[in-house]
Amino acid sequence: MFSKVPFPGGGEKLSIKRGEYEFSVLTFGAILHSFSHNDHNVVLGYDSLDGYKGSSSHMGEVVGPYANRIKNATFEMDGEVFNLEKNDGENSLHSGSKNFGQEMWSLAGRSDSSITLSLVSPEKGGWPGVHEVMVMYYLSQEGDLTIDYSLESDKKCPFSMTNHAYFNLYGKGDARRHMLTIPAEKYIDVDSSLIPVGIKSVAGTDFDFRKSTMIGQRRDGKYDNAFILSDDAPVVLENEEYILRMRTSAPAVQLYTGEYLEKEGHPEAWCDVGKFGGVCLESEYYPDFPNHGDYSGAYSIPGLVSRLTTTYRLGKK
Repeated sequence: MFSKVPFPGGGEKLSIKRGEYEFSVLTFGAILHSFSHNDHNVVLGYDSLDGYKGSSSHMGEVVGPYANRIKNATFEMDGEVFNLEKNDGENSLHSGSKNFGQEMWSLAGRSDSSITLSLVSPEKGGWPGVHEVMVMYYLSQEGDLTIDYSLESDKKCPFSMTNHAYFNLYGKGDARRHMLTIPAEKYIDVDSSLIPVGIKSVAGTDFDFRKSTMIGQRRDGKYDNAFILSDDAPVVLENEEYILRMRTSAPAVQLYTGEYLEKEGHPEAWCDVGKFGGVCLESEYYPDFPNHGDYSGAYSIPGLVSRLTTTYRLGKK
């Protein structure tokens, strides 16, 4: 069942309910606003647009055309140097002012099980090309929330879209209590500004989540790293009552545990958006791949459609 209501502050909230499951998205940022089982919501968010506009947390946004960081806000492509905005120290993060997650999208289609949003994004912030973007959210009766991303561009451009939802299966409180499994033999090590410095084995490190491990058990639960997915097994986030499984066509997942959420301080939050209040599982290509010839990445090519698909399956134990 589809429903549509105005969202406080602007835009609309669009919802789909199927059996015991329901999700809602916003036309602003194509934001995943909620994902629930029998009214138990596991996604952090705000109850007005004021919380989302200009948010440094990128709460629930569809980030694009490029998620994650670009070193020194510059890259070379086909012999041409592209200079981006520096919005994360000396680096570029989540596409700067070009970010799709801070734009108003249009409802392009809907059914009793899906919502499709569209956006035309002009050339901006140093990123080449006009982008025509479609994102479809599809909900199954079994609790599979699938996000299909597609992008067309009139110029070649690095492509790595993701959803920046923060999950908390408890609904509130410290998300480091969750157990996490990531089927990754390798992770991408970073420097103090979170720029990749190399690909390393997880074996014998605090980044080994091949077996279910409590997030807060190591490093005080502080993670903001990409893991290279090594097989078809899902990423699994779970607590005593719920389990969330993520599968994706992307080669990596960025684990971010919300260390800086306390800086938000928005009174519009209808859930617990404090420090470590949620876990991000951002499916994507490798961070800073335009500056690393051996990193997995993708580029939009004029006349072709770039695609990524990610599914989050929520279930009760």
